[in-house]
Amino acid sequence: MSPDGKEPLPGTSFRETAPLPTGFLLPIGQPQQCEVWGELRASNQSRGRPRLGTTSCRTPFQLKPCAVIIGRSIMSEIRVPSESDYQREYYQGGRKLTRIAPSRSWTVMRHLQQALDALELPPGSRLVEIGCGMGRFSRILAERGYHIVATDLSQEILGLIPQTGEPGKIDVVCCDASTVDQHVSGPVHGVTGFFVLHHLPDLDRVFSAIARLLEPGSPVVWVEPNGFNPLFPIQILLSRGMTWRGDGGVVRMRPAILVPAFIQAGFGHVRIRRYGLFPPALANTRLGQRFEDTVDRLTLPRALPAFQVISAVRVG
Repeated sequence: MSPDGKEPLPGTSFRETAPLPTGFLLPIGQPQQCEVWGELRASNQSRGRPRLGTTSCRTPFQLKPCAVIIGRSIMSEIRVPSESDYQREYYQGGRKLTRIAPSRSWTVMRHLQQALDALELPPGSRLVEIGCGMGRFSRILAERGYHIVATDLSQEILGLIPQTGEPGKIDVVCCDASTVDQHVSGPVHGVTGFFVLHHLPDLDRVFSAIARLLEPGSPVVWVEPNGFNPLFPIQILLSRGMTWRGDGGVVRMRPAILVPAFIQAGFGHVRIRRYGLFPPALANTRLGQRFEDTVDRLTLPRALPAFQVISAVRVG
């Protein structure tokens, strides 16, 4: 109801304070409220109730965008952004784009070779890459003769993937990893992902979707930070632009969590190989490369290596 007591007309703009949605609690001392604003629409009205309108909701947690059902201009329902929404926004910032920009550094090529060694698939194979970002690895794989289906949550970031100049080598698909089987069709010989698995909140759903996509005997390979290495949590806490919600899943990249999730989804022959020691700034130097090659021949305590390649095979 408008301030003058009249029923608001379609097209009327509104802005008012409403109670904070159920399930959210702001710090003590802050009003448990949020602001809602939008515009009433004339279409799809039923029994005098305005349609579902797209509006925004602002709180100190920045819960936006939101969907609100307006009844006489009072908020009665709200859709809180999902974890996928958060991850999409997390990586669309300029600083994050720099981290995933195309590169052919020594460490990038090393991660790529680790994945190829674990996949054991010849050029010409059709690979699905989960969380491809700007195509750092997709482009190089395509140039090596693989047919890549590059998937990511963000249509904006997918639009930045540089093409190889060879039509048909990279197909771009915008989808959630947990529904990839609903968006990719045709024969798929393998699935891979680089530094994306620790961003996925529901491993069971993701692994099940990939299992539905693959034929028995087909591999899935992930290149990830080593979940036992204590330097990654420290990096998250100290690095500007990184958050525990965005990157904290690195601590879940451990056999006790990964192996049961693989088995439950229909995978077997799970293998984890750890490698590397230095961050890229050091590893990309000539001296760093020599040292890394030497270290890889040694058996180190599981907490020392920086990275790991995780592989499994679809069974059944």
